[in-house]
Amino acid sequence: MYPHEYYCWPEYPGVENFYFVNIPKNCSTTVLNWASSIKTKDGYLDKPFRFTILREPYGRLKSTFAFGLGQRYAYRETVESIGKKLISSQNLEGDLLTHFIPQHTFLEHSPVKIDHYYHTGQMRELRTELSVRSGLQLKWIQENRSRYSPLFKEQYHHWFIANKTWIDNFLKKDLDLFHTTSFKF
Repeated sequence: MYPHEYYCWPEYPGVENFYFVNIPKNCSTTVLNWASSIKTKDGYLDKPFRFTILREPYGRLKSTFAFGLGQRYAYRETVESIGKKLISSQNLEGDLLTHFIPQHTFLEHSPVKIDHYYHTGQMRELRTELSVRSGLQLKWIQENRSRYSPLFKEQYHHWFIANKTWIDNFLKKDLDLFHTTSFKF
């Protein structure tokens, strides 16, 4: 597996008792911005807070494809080329492979036991929880909103339909995890 940051104190992000089990494409940037605010504004967590964020697996897959088509990869890929590499386990460039690793794999290899699960629709609740725990009023950070182009949607839909059986098998454990997890409310 490629190197991956779990954002767990004491190594990172430098906020005592802050244990964020990061899964790529699951609001990591937002959480790291909040951790940075806690650290720079002398906030603190008085007891361990071990948490992660899960994302609906089909939405995460689509978002990862869009990520792979972007500027970071010099616009060299297509939906079809990424899909072929993913299915055949060929080399996906750089950290793009890390973004395709199923969510359950990150949890199975987590350096800490997770006590609190959130899903991406609960970011406001998570912000409130971190604000209370840190003694700070953390600012709302607008989540990245993918604005998929009509061309991307069409190409992705075609690829998805053509590979539905493979996708369902690939995401089975993540779908089970997402639908059976008791999320923090």
